[in-house]
Amino acid sequence: MTRSDRSLLLLAYFLFGLAAVGAGVQSWWLAQTSTNTINGAPFHEYNNYVIFKQSFHHLLARADLYQAWPAEHWDLFKYTPTFALFFGVFALLPDFWGLLGWNLLNASVLAVGLLSLKDWSRRKQALGMFFLWPELLISLQNEQSNALIAGLLMLAFGGLERGQQLRPALWIVCSVFIKLFGVMALALFPFFGRWRMTLAKAAVISLVLGAAPLLVASTDDYRAMLLSYINMLAHDHSVSYGMSVMGWLQAWLGELLSVHFPKAPVLFLGFIGLIMPVLWVWVVQLRQQGLMGNWWREGLSVSLSFRGLWLSSIMIWMVIFNHKAESPTFIIALAGVLLAYKYGSRSGWDRLLLIACWVLSSWSPTDIFPSSLRKEWVEPYQLKVFPCMVYWLRIVWLMSASALNSLPSALTQQEHPQG
Repeated sequence: MTRSDRSLLLLAYFLFGLAAVGAGVQSWWLAQTSTNTINGAPFHEYNNYVIFKQSFHHLLARADLYQAWPAEHWDLFKYTPTFALFFGVFALLPDFWGLLGWNLLNASVLAVGLLSLKDWSRRKQALGMFFLWPELLISLQNEQSNALIAGLLMLAFGGLERGQQLRPALWIVCSVFIKLFGVMALALFPFFGRWRMTLAKAAVISLVLGAAPLLVASTDDYRAMLLSYINMLAHDHSVSYGMSVMGWLQAWLGELLSVHFPKAPVLFLGFIGLIMPVLWVWVVQLRQQGLMGNWWREGLSVSLSFRGLWLSSIMIWMVIFNHKAESPTFIIALAGVLLAYKYGSRSGWDRLLLIACWVLSSWSPTDIFPSSLRKEWVEPYQLKVFPCMVYWLRIVWLMSASALNSLPSALTQQEHPQG
């Protein structure tokens, strides 16, 4: 690594640390004089952190984690009881230090996740950190866990590329116990050797982490918490469109046609688009190797480019098809965009899409865009989600083209077997 690359990487580290500490100090300082309320509930400048912190204390008290606690904070706790338990690491600290620690954990895991990726020079890793920095700051200013999730998924991918099993399984399962949509990353396993063993290890880790709240709660209390969690998620689905494909369709076409776009059909079509390239790959290798061929033992054989695009597609999909997606969630999607540019095509169109995602998805909610422009165009017309939608379609196209290009050879082998 050259001196200039080392300096660039150190600058990226500094900016990540500055974002974590600066966002935490700003939120804590503003909270000292804030008297704001929402529907009568106190509004803390670090409200999400308060929700996470109080969930730990509610767990210890064996209370319902998923009911409203208007005397403490606004909005509901929407994570798992396991997350509430492990957040005790921060909840037991004074708010100032707990908030800084939580933000530093998010920023650090995201940075380490980037550094774990193979075949990335230090210079490119630093540039990737610069690309993600604006969105990271937005997430940290809202005390969100999304940077942590993005980092965990990249850590898992980097570990799988190095032939690891236990650590990638642990990182993905941890992401699931933070936000359930992390379960989609389990779809990475079949593209790596001994994937069934990795999946089995993930199952064991899931059982251990899932049972962890029983250390402080009885079986009956824990069962009641899980039922309340499921009930909360069921009712949460119909609340909003969020910054999603469904929200974009509603903003552009729903208002014009005076109709409400149903979420389920859009979500179904998006899921078909997500898995279609992978189904093509499976069909090709099934025809080549048979039902219990090498793909069953050693995983589906694809290029590093295809595997990287598969992770990027998953990361973008879990945001743009999430009915609760909001601005701080897009650090996951932007990390997926970065992976897509690294592992996919780098044509002029791809560079244009990369820039569009950086400008519209990262900077459009900030004060760099005039307030009138944000209120009249960016927010009403869901411009933050649009470039990520287009890039995701581009990824699906690239993956499908790669899978379909291998189909003729599979058919030839099937019709003219060797030997």
